[in-house]
Amino acid sequence: MKGIPQFFRAENAKGAWHGDGVTFPDAIANDHEAVLNACGLNYDVVTLPYKNPFTGEPVEDYGIYNSENGNHFGTCKKGYQPLSNFKVLETLHDIMAGQNIGIDSIIHWPKDGYIAANYKLMEYDVVKSDPSIAYVQVVNGNNGSTLLTYLQSHVRMVCENTVTHAMASANAMLAFKHTMNVETRLLEAGEIIKAMANETWSYVDRLKFLSGKNLSREKVNTILDNLFGPEKVLKSGDVKNNARTKVLQLFEENDGKNGISGIRGTAYNLFNAITEYTTHASPVSIHGKYDPKDRTELEYSQRALKTIKAGETPYIGQFWKEIQGVM
Repeated sequence: MKGIPQFFRAENAKGAWHGDGVTFPDAIANDHEAVLNACGLNYDVVTLPYKNPFTGEPVEDYGIYNSENGNHFGTCKKGYQPLSNFKVLETLHDIMAGQNIGIDSIIHWPKDGYIAANYKLMEYDVVKSDPSIAYVQVVNGNNGSTLLTYLQSHVRMVCENTVTHAMASANAMLAFKHTMNVETRLLEAGEIIKAMANETWSYVDRLKFLSGKNLSREKVNTILDNLFGPEKVLKSGDVKNNARTKVLQLFEENDGKNGISGIRGTAYNLFNAITEYTTHASPVSIHGKYDPKDRTELEYSQRALKTIKAGETPYIGQFWKEIQGVM
């Protein structure tokens, strides 16, 4: 991402921390071509061979250009298939339009043809005091190295930092190289992107289930005993004992006066405590030993989304079974 970005949003969508941006009518939000035309982003991207300055003969590398103004985006090899913003949004738009979900906002870097678009998938609250918004998004750049990426996250992309954070914390992600068969692969991607949206709705249902289940102290201890081992047999300083102690501490802190009132004493609160431990406090990777390179395996909430039912991360998958066992 090079230079100063442009920010575009639907009239009723929120502005960004850096300003309101340029608005487009809500009435066209479900028409990606109209939105791109209104924002001046419906340009084509072409590749042209570089030439040897002495002989005039083409060389192996190609330049990537905005076909309308000649802006040079980057360099690529033969076989690179540049995708216009129209094509990038088309796959996602066809799916979202079926759900009557239009474009919320777009951020664009003119210097390298980098674009990130937000579609607001759903706004929900597991409890009224804890609202969240889920987005289905697309990120693409025509600089010769950026992948075309579709993702689902809870981070609205409005600047370089939020694009990076959304991609790092995505609940699901699908990425493509700009190769000759990329358009065919985009057609195949539709069902996967639909699955991203469906998984989000399913995830919210599971969280609402947890928020409606109150836990007695006895049930909390039963779950922690089954996850980490009985407190009476764990040795001081043992990894599992430390984990059990930390999770209980986080649970009690969230239940205190500074916690979210709507989840006090619930299985949702205990789930939050366990995911907070596994994503921020745990020094153990899912591979069984700590490695800084593995930190991303635990770092973000996408693991909680998957592991509440799949059990990919220590404790979280088992937690789902334990919750059902004590209810």
